[in-house]
Amino acid sequence: MAVNKQTDWLGLCFDMVEGYMPAACEDREQVNQFMRISVHAEAVAEYFFSTAAQRADAVKVAELFEKIGDYYDECGVFGNVLHSYFRSLEIREEHLGERHPETAIMCDNIGLFFTKTGKHNEAIV
Repeated sequence: MAVNKQTDWLGLCFDMVEGYMPAACEDREQVNQFMRISVHAEAVAEYFFSTAAQRADAVKVAELFEKIGDYYDECGVFGNVLHSYFRSLEIREEHLGERHPETAIMCDNIGLFFTKTGKHNEAIV
């Protein structure tokens, strides 16, 4: 019974973190809102993924990691972007497959980020 309660609480935490994320990081308040929760969002996503029993939950985690990476990018915290993007890619490859369109889009996002930051050789690989 305790495991179900723990899983329920973890799901609630995941939903709360996901709901608190700003719509974008276009102004100072949105950046501040994201930066206050970014580390927590990553931790909750990682822990939620470790207990995810269903593929749909794993895909939700991948989507949150992608959103976190996008926000780090928008906020100019480039050092954290790739960790989130690669985590999203890894989860998608595992649960959707390497040839799934969402997996391909994540690969494209990583390549675009490498290109944007002038790391053209990494973008090709």
